[in-house]
Amino acid sequence: MCGILGFVGPSGKLPAHVFDLALGLLAHRGPDARGTWSQAVGNDREVLLGHTRLSILDLSDLGHQPMVSPRTGATIVYNGEVYNFLELRRQLEAEGYQFRSQCDTEVVLAAYDRWGCSCVEHLNGMFAIAIYDPIRRQVMLARDRVGIKPVYYAQANGRLVFGSELTAVLALKQVDVELRPDAAAEYFAYNCFPRDTTPLLHHHKLRPGFCLLYDIDRETTTVNRYWDALDGYAQPPWSGDEQELADRLEALWLDAVKIRLISDVPLGTFLSGGIDSSLVTALMTRVAGGTVKTFTIGFSLPEMDEAPFARKIAEHLGTEHHEQYVTPAGLEEAMVRAVDLYDEPFADSSCIPTAVLSEMTRKHVTVALSGDGGDELHYGYVRYLRTSQYRMFSRLPGLVRRPVVALLRRSSSSRHRQWAKVLEAADLATFYSRQIAPRKDDLVVHPLSSLVGDQGAADAQARLPASSWREVPPAADLIGYLPDDLLVKVDRASMGVALEVRVPLLDYRAVEFCSRIPTHMKYRNGITKCLMRRILGKYVPPELWQRPKRGFAIPIATWFRQELRPWLLDTLTGRWDWTVGQIRREHVERLIQLHLDGRGNHSAVLWALVSWRHWVHKVGLSS
Repeated sequence: MCGILGFVGPSGKLPAHVFDLALGLLAHRGPDARGTWSQAVGNDREVLLGHTRLSILDLSDLGHQPMVSPRTGATIVYNGEVYNFLELRRQLEAEGYQFRSQCDTEVVLAAYDRWGCSCVEHLNGMFAIAIYDPIRRQVMLARDRVGIKPVYYAQANGRLVFGSELTAVLALKQVDVELRPDAAAEYFAYNCFPRDTTPLLHHHKLRPGFCLLYDIDRETTTVNRYWDALDGYAQPPWSGDEQELADRLEALWLDAVKIRLISDVPLGTFLSGGIDSSLVTALMTRVAGGTVKTFTIGFSLPEMDEAPFARKIAEHLGTEHHEQYVTPAGLEEAMVRAVDLYDEPFADSSCIPTAVLSEMTRKHVTVALSGDGGDELHYGYVRYLRTSQYRMFSRLPGLVRRPVVALLRRSSSSRHRQWAKVLEAADLATFYSRQIAPRKDDLVVHPLSSLVGDQGAADAQARLPASSWREVPPAADLIGYLPDDLLVKVDRASMGVALEVRVPLLDYRAVEFCSRIPTHMKYRNGITKCLMRRILGKYVPPELWQRPKRGFAIPIATWFRQELRPWLLDTLTGRWDWTVGQIRREHVERLIQLHLDGRGNHSAVLWALVSWRHWVHKVGLSS
């Protein structure tokens, strides 16, 4: 796992020391080695590539990057892991390709030499790839299918800059740092930046399953999709009984776990005690050989503490278990450290326990497996169940629906007023978007005129067969909430301490398979994840994991009112430029007081504001 950085532009416009300083901002992603490479393109253009390495496979110097192909001169910097690289290597060797190292980077480079840009279709893994091709005089950027690894880029003034984190790209000082007019409104609607957007006008993210080609001579960019997560949902559902599909899925996941155990450094797994992480841990104990190391964190408030459940599952599976309890005393430091890890404003407060868990895990291993993706692929969120409720409500006569919405709109409860907006949605896509991204129109001076994130749900609604309407919400999350929020959270928290996290449930073969599982095998009679439960029950007794779902969260609402109250007030009421993003100061101060007085839980918005303030200061938009 690594950090990548690149520049294509006029010769001499990017001093070497500036590039090196920007690359240094990615040192946490790759503390084991650092490399740079440059080449003139014609008389007046140049390419600069940089890499920071976290050594996982072939720890020798032969695995260092940037790496140059001896066949074509193509040069790669690459962040991630390709799990089928041994299979690809054998295939390429049979065609006459020779290799010097034992790492997957050299295989990816050879795959590009063999197949060009379509090489990404042969890769099974998580990756952000940049390849300079001197023959085609182009640069290719590629991001893995589901968006586990990030790629930021900007193109302006005859320049292309790109990298693993926005902060490093900005440090190159090649493209103006200009806040988008609707950045704050979008952020406070979604708690992150959806799809290809960032807070900045000229900077973008490459979307999952996409390749970008930059023609150096023409200075033009083409972005193309090579894989679409929605394709599987548009296919006919699998036939066969539930046990048959469970067996096929289990075999797929066992292989996904097995190939993710290829490593020259120690591995472990996150274990929260929930269904997803317990299943990954169980599968890992079956195929790993030796004792598996497991890691969890707990909290002093019993209603939010899952550590005892994780401990029992670890005992049953016979793992070497490690746990750490998070207390208010250490949380202020953890919050400051966590918010500093994110190169965009990021409002998901579960990034804090994720950062603490990653830091604890890194003391013991370099690679950890996680259970991300289970909810999106197996109907795991309660909000999915409301789809049927909305469908029933939307079919009622207007004479019934309108009075209900009007009554909710006039309610003194903000929750009821929000549900009025949700229920009056014109279609299922809009309903779901409003449910997961409630508008906060009164927080900013100029709110969004439309919900940007509607596009993900709208795409799912348009692409899925009408008979698959129940799958619209999880399909929307697979292309939206998962890569825009959850995978961002895990990437920054883990790579902030040089920990590589692998996600076997999101092996693209499993994603394609699960998208065709009939809904009634995922959700039935109020029970979610039916097929997953059937598989997990073979390894862990149900009494150890059957309980109401809990999110991975901290008791931030309580601690903001108590131990962290001084820190919150100092952060949000201190001197800062409220005009950046057009934040309504009076509304923020009212929310703070309401929360501290116990008149409502506004901790989510307050944490979002903390993250916003920190970011605008970090990138120099505010003093």
